[in-house]
Amino acid sequence: MGQDSRQVDEFLLRTIPASLTETPFQKFVLDSFEKFPLSIQRVIVQNQTRGGEEFVSALNPLIMEREDLIGDAVIAGELRASSAQQIVLSEAEQRIIAINLQNCWYSAFFLIDERRESSVRQAEALLNGTEQDWHRLRDGAGENADALRNVAWWVLTRGTLFELRGSAQQAGADYGESLAHFEQVLEIVGQDQPQALRDVSVSLERIGDILRAKGDTEGAIARFQRSLGIREQVLEIVGQDQPEALRDVSVSLNKIGDILKDKGDTEEAITSFQRSLKIFEQVLEIVGEDQPHAVVDWCMCATRLATIALDTSLAEQSLERMNLVVARYSDQVFFHEVRHWAERRYYSLASL
Repeated sequence: MGQDSRQVDEFLLRTIPASLTETPFQKFVLDSFEKFPLSIQRVIVQNQTRGGEEFVSALNPLIMEREDLIGDAVIAGELRASSAQQIVLSEAEQRIIAINLQNCWYSAFFLIDERRESSVRQAEALLNGTEQDWHRLRDGAGENADALRNVAWWVLTRGTLFELRGSAQQAGADYGESLAHFEQVLEIVGQDQPQALRDVSVSLERIGDILRAKGDTEGAIARFQRSLGIREQVLEIVGQDQPEALRDVSVSLNKIGDILKDKGDTEEAITSFQRSLKIFEQVLEIVGEDQPHAVVDWCMCATRLATIALDTSLAEQSLERMNLVVARYSDQVFFHEVRHWAERRYYSLASL
């Protein structure tokens, strides 16, 4: 940090009463302080005696008015999670609300994935209809890992909707909050629990996507690499023959490859895509060629690799396989989008 930032840091540490640093929220602020640019630090200093919700409310206008502060929006989401007002819910109340939220986010997640406007509107209605329950459970989950996990997945799903709608700041804040909740779950259940580890990796990946879209290459690749490390850890725990865990590692390698390509590191990008393609081939051997999503995963990776390696033959093979998938599953919008993308890449290579 610069001299001004250090002065603000020293002032903050001098002026916050010791009693306040004993709360989880104030500890989070102090631990995270150096992440913030000077503009955010000043707001912290000005509002350091306020309660958690008041503090986040003071941050939000500054963050949301600047499109370049996506990273700060992510941190604001983390702060929002750490400053939630604690209320008391019985175990029965926690269980009922958690089940309701799980049904909501699970249905909304797949509706959003369909990429149809009607489906996206249904997902939006589901999330809007359960937002009050989400607030109650977020504030009253305590150390209930299952309840916190559903809180996290609900807000991550809402972030997905915001991202689809083009609201990067809101998506970043929601992804940041989901990460904070998932990390809390991991602390409760233990660092060797594959589901909890995977959840953390998903939030990191989403944050990386937001940062990459806004041009923060270094921030994005840091999240993707951390997500990859966690996913490789999960693979070690569950075994090398688990398709979901294998796929997660491949997806991370693809995202890192895309970033390396953007940076002009062609050889490293090719290596990343080659590793990913080899794993996708392993997945296909396990689940079979009749699983369309596994085939599409292979095709997307193969097309990426073909494009950067100038391999027209591989691009043609990918397009042929996508044509077969679309012929069998003509109602899947996403499959059509991938086929058109693969087609454009192939003809671009063929014209060289």
